[in-house]
Amino acid sequence: MNFFNFKYFIVLGLLGSKIFSNEIIILSNIQENNGTVGNPSEYCILETGKKYRGFHYRIFGKNLFLENSVQLKANKIYLIKGYWKKDLTKQLKEIGTCNPKEVENLQIRSDWLPEENYFQKKILSWKSGQTTWERLKELEYFHAKHIEEYNSFECHLKNEKAIFSLELDKSFKNLKIKVISHYESTRGKPKPKYFSKKVRLQRKNELEFPLKFIDKGRYNLQEISLQATIRNGIIYIHYPVRLCTKN
Repeated sequence: MNFFNFKYFIVLGLLGSKIFSNEIIILSNIQENNGTVGNPSEYCILETGKKYRGFHYRIFGKNLFLENSVQLKANKIYLIKGYWKKDLTKQLKEIGTCNPKEVENLQIRSDWLPEENYFQKKILSWKSGQTTWERLKELEYFHAKHIEEYNSFECHLKNEKAIFSLELDKSFKNLKIKVISHYESTRGKPKPKYFSKKVRLQRKNELEFPLKFIDKGRYNLQEISLQATIRNGIIYIHYPVRLCTKN
């Protein structure tokens, strides 16, 4: 199944997206909620000290609920069809108690925290997964009715560059997309740098990005995002460079 041959596209991978009754199609890599910073598998409610089991996976920072229980691979891109729904508490299971006063021992950056740890632009806790019931009720998750591996998007590393290859259906040539490259510093306190540009795609495409650059220190390429509006929706492709193959 080719992602670009669907009759309509609505991919809402951006924070703060609205909930629609239409079926939504997302193309993305899967992140496992494994308890690390940014991917909490459990929640500790600050008001009550109750602990809840959360979601197994997320896509670009949003929790993912699978209608049919399947084992997904963190190093694969998936084609997902379903709907946005509001209120994370609908899918949580109480599993015990927790200490709301427990603090995070690691030195972390605010942008590493998941959206569950923020409320009205303020950090509720520096401990990933410590949050309020009110915050969980207002957040969206993606309810997946169908999911399958997608193997038509490729990335490989060659000559100190990351090369992304994709072939589009002929009806989508001259498609204009927004490309965002994310770099991180390698010395001292981690610092991100983002570069954005607009690219017009042809039917067959290769997008190249340097793996590193020097600007008062060395920065390494972390991930690439491709975003485009097609008809009545958005295409969102998010790809970490660590998943690229080496030539």
